[in-house]
Amino acid sequence: MQKKVLLAGGSGLIGQQIKHELQSKGYRACLLTRGKSRPDQGVYQWDPAEKEIDPEALAGCYGVINLAGANMVRWPWTAARKRLLVDSRVQSTAFLIDRILAEKQFPEVYINGSASGYYPDRDEEWLHEKIAPGEDFLGRTCALWEGAVTNRQPLPFRTCIVRTGLVASTRGGIYPLITLSMHVKIAGYLGRGQMYYPWIHIEDMGRLMVFLLENKTSNGVYNGAAPNPLPMKLWIKSLADYKKSWFTLRIPAWLVRSVTGSFSQILLKGARLSADKIMREGFTFNWPDWPEAIQDLESRKI
Repeated sequence: MQKKVLLAGGSGLIGQQIKHELQSKGYRACLLTRGKSRPDQGVYQWDPAEKEIDPEALAGCYGVINLAGANMVRWPWTAARKRLLVDSRVQSTAFLIDRILAEKQFPEVYINGSASGYYPDRDEEWLHEKIAPGEDFLGRTCALWEGAVTNRQPLPFRTCIVRTGLVASTRGGIYPLITLSMHVKIAGYLGRGQMYYPWIHIEDMGRLMVFLLENKTSNGVYNGAAPNPLPMKLWIKSLADYKKSWFTLRIPAWLVRSVTGSFSQILLKGARLSADKIMREGFTFNWPDWPEAIQDLESRKI
C-alpha cells in the first residue's frame, strides 16, 4: 500500500518538485488546495484563514509537508503585503498543526518550510542552525513562522524545519529573473557583490525533503542549501561565463534600496549557510558546486 504524504503549498515550484520526487519513490502525494476537493485525484480543500479543511485530507498520512505562504519574491513590499507574507505563513502553519492535534490523526513526520532570511547578515561567517534570527523583517518573519511549530513542542510526531536558500531552476523562481539580461550578453551583480548567496539545485531540494521524510533520526532545524555557497559576484560570474556575457555591471546598493525600498532586503542580504548537519546525517548533494549545477540546469532546462 502506498504511503500518503500531504503537501500544503504543493502547487509552487518547490512543491511540484517534491511531489515528483515522492511519486518517483512510490508515495501517494496529495495536495491541499483552495479549490474543491477531488479525493480520487488526491486533492483536498482547505482555507486556513477560515479554519477549514477537508477532514479526509489528514486521514492516514505518513507525512505532512507544509510550504504554504504568499510569494516572497513579489515587489513592492507595501505594509499590506508584509502583513500577508507573515500571516499567510504563521496562520496556515498554526492551523494545520492544531488541526492535526485536534483530530489525533498523527503523521509519522511533519516538515515545515522556512527560509535563509531567518539569519542575520554575518558576512563570511558560516551560519549553523543554532544561530539566533536576524532583527530585520525577514528574520522576524521566519522566526514567527518557525515559532508556529516550535511553540507547540513537544509534539507527538517527528518534526523538521527547513531554512531554504535560493532554489535554482530554469522553470521559475528568481533564477530566470537573474539570467534575463544575460540573453543580451549583460550580467549584473548588486552592491559590492560580497554577500553570500545560499543556493540549492531544484532536484537536490526535492531529494532533501524526501530524505528528511524517510530518515527517522532527522529532527529539528536544517539548512536547505548546497555546501558551497559563493559571494554574489562569483555566483554571477559563473553564470556570465556559461552564458558568454560580454560584460558585467555593478548595480550600487543605494540604487537598489531607492528603487525597491524594503524589498531590497531579499536582494542584498547574504547568508553563508552551512550544510554540515544534513550531510552528517547522510544526505549527499548531487550538485554541491555552482558551475556544475548551472550546466545541468541549462542542459536539461529544469
